[in-house]
Amino acid sequence: MFRYYFDRLKRNKRAVAGLSAISAIFILGVLAPVIAPRTPFEQNLVERLKPPSRKALMGTDDLGRDVLSRMLYSVRVSFAVGFTAVGISVLIGTFVGILSGYSGGKTDAVIMRFVDVMLCFPTFFLILMVIAFLEPGILAVMAIIGLTSWMGLSRLVRAEVMSLKEREFALAARLLGLKKRRIFFVHILPNVVSPILVSATMSVGSAILIESGLSFLGLGVMPPEPSWGQMISSGKDYIHLAWWLSLFPGLAILATVLSFNMLGEGLRDVFDPKL
Repeated sequence: MFRYYFDRLKRNKRAVAGLSAISAIFILGVLAPVIAPRTPFEQNLVERLKPPSRKALMGTDDLGRDVLSRMLYSVRVSFAVGFTAVGISVLIGTFVGILSGYSGGKTDAVIMRFVDVMLCFPTFFLILMVIAFLEPGILAVMAIIGLTSWMGLSRLVRAEVMSLKEREFALAARLLGLKKRRIFFVHILPNVVSPILVSATMSVGSAILIESGLSFLGLGVMPPEPSWGQMISSGKDYIHLAWWLSLFPGLAILATVLSFNMLGEGLRDVFDPKL
């Protein structure tokens, strides 16, 4: 089965392109201490706002820090936030969705009404409300994004579980006298994994985008820790004088989010039995 899906994945151009780009960006982040020209915190006011050149491939910022070095180290922050936040979201969303869909009845009704109430609040507004009571930082951003983005996944998992438990193979298993626990773990849970994987992959890009937005507003990753959103925010005051300060971080966010979306779309095509 794994070989079948792997062969389909290799033939999907979008998935291959997205995975290749994500792998390349991830490797650049891992190797940042080796390939970065300088540390991301090293300041040199004599060389402030220098345009891209051989000495500084992406120029320097208003404090004379090397933009390329800060870009490379920002990969670590974005991927850490993206994967950790989505991990929290997947755990909560999957548990809530399975509990609601498999239990049904009053339990399902109560849980879904709570999810509906949570969905009434705009995600970004909900994040701003929570972060107002916490000290801004990378750990707070990870937790907040994860705790405020699980509702959509829970509804998806609930719908899948409710559909699967009424399928012929689940009904046949119940007629054979199999225990509910065995039916769930053997027949239902494996079929829920693929939509969860697709949703999680695309959610990583969304989490990185939210983190960049919070950092841009000064509510996310705090200086001197580098972040793409923070770099765009500091560069906006020099947009007419030093265009590279905002351009390169913006392109990095675009490439990363687009790559995760492409991989998610490709995985959806691979796992969709209709295709």
